[in-house]
Amino acid sequence: LSPKTIPIMMKVTITDRDWREVYNIDWMYPPEVPDYIVDKFNRAVAFMEQMKDIRDIYAYPGFNPKMKHGKRAGHRAINLNQQWRLLFCLDKTSIPHSIIVDYVDNGHYKP
Repeated sequence: LSPKTIPIMMKVTITDRDWREVYNIDWMYPPEVPDYIVDKFNRAVAFMEQMKDIRDIYAYPGFNPKMKHGKRAGHRAINLNQQWRLLFCLDKTSIPHSIIVDYVDNGHYKP
């Protein structure tokens, strides 16, 4: 008998305290953040936690992942909608690799 392999899921760390509370305890975010964005954020992070590999991000319809350049070089962005983006980076120093969610943006940053 071969040993069963346990799928290794990605670890997700949310660096922004407010967004971490939104995800962990369903805390309400300020009124300028629409409810549907909070919902999409929660679903995106839950999906990331289930990924086995960073390439799985390309399988989720609508995310449209992009590599960032300039001051956000090394980050990737996925769409929450046409205006809002979730920016994250991959930490390859940990085993399994982990995702660090750094920033949720409404399109007003400079790349």
